[in-house]
Amino acid sequence: MIAASRAWRAGFTAAVAAPLKHQPGRLLLAVLGIALGVALGVAVHLINASALNEFSLAVHSLAGEADIVIRGPREGFAEDVYARVARLPEVRSASPAVEIDARVAGRGDTLKIVGLDPFRAAQVQPALLGDISDKVLELFDPRAILLSPAAAEALGLATGDTLAIQVGTSTVELLIIGLLPPESYRQRLSVMDIASAQWTLARLGKLNRIDLRLRPGTDVARFRADLLGALPAAAQAVTPDLEAERGASLTRAYRINLDMLALVALLTGGFLVFATQYLALLRRRGQ
Repeated sequence: MIAASRAWRAGFTAAVAAPLKHQPGRLLLAVLGIALGVALGVAVHLINASALNEFSLAVHSLAGEADIVIRGPREGFAEDVYARVARLPEVRSASPAVEIDARVAGRGDTLKIVGLDPFRAAQVQPALLGDISDKVLELFDPRAILLSPAAAEALGLATGDTLAIQVGTSTVELLIIGLLPPESYRQRLSVMDIASAQWTLARLGKLNRIDLRLRPGTDVARFRADLLGALPAAAQAVTPDLEAERGASLTRAYRINLDMLALVALLTGGFLVFATQYLALLRRRGQ
């Protein structure tokens, strides 16, 4: 028994311990390769989780305290839908909005501009605008705009600067009258008065969304089912949670591909490390 144990130890020393001792660089590279593969997999997982969390926060920040969100296609729907929906007995407050991905003049990126009625938005999305009581009259200027801190930092602009937006073949200069509260929206976003946004950005008579806050005791599921029949064919009525899930489903394939690539990288690295160590053992088998 003792002899067998000594023989096993001698074999292990000759086959494994000795190569590791005499070639520490190979051992270090093997450990580093495995560590990088694991780190890549963890990093991809954390990035996906962070992206989903940011998207969910963005959806709920825009929806605020809304129970139902009526969302139309990119080109929008007729604004007379708002008048019909706002008069429904189950609706406590309705906040219309225009959403535009405007191209910043002289740059290759875009900026999301949301046109809101500040008085309606204060009832449905109070956290989005925060306390802008001193900016309300200024916001009614057709050229006035509020930027989120993230948008101001990305564009290198501050209060009092002008922002050039491409509208069709012309350029419109907007005046930055202030910044949105940092906690309201952490992504790149800007806010205008809805009438100013429709007029200045050539979206007259169009809306992209209506956020509804229902009266207490209203059956949200039943009201949503009845509302779907009264909306244009291109418009949808969803809850904020469903809208967040819809956005997450749009990126699911991309996130799965990233996870698979991370796993392939990890498995490839593990195979290379195994093959290297196995070849080293075969070379020393005679010893």
